[in-house]
Amino acid sequence: MKQLFTIFLMLISLSTFSQKKEMIYLWPGKVPGEPKEKQEPVIDTSKNDNVLRLSEITNPAIEVFLSDP
Repeated sequence: MKQLFTIFLMLISLSTFSQKKEMIYLWPGKVPGEPKEKQEPVIDTSKNDNVLRLSEITNPAIEVFLSDP
C-alpha cells in the first residue's frame, strides 16, 4: 500500500512540474484609459477561504500554463 501511494504521489508531481507558466500582458505599453501608472496588484487577504483576490490591477495579463511537448 505504501508503494502504491508513493507511485501515485510521484505521478501527480510529474504532471504538476511539467507545466511552464507564461504571462501574456494585454498592453505591453501604456494601458488605454488607465489614469494610474502600472504597479503590482493588491492582494486581499481579509478572508481565509483559499480564494486569491486581486484588486487595483493596472497591468492586465493572461497567465498561460503550457505543457512540455
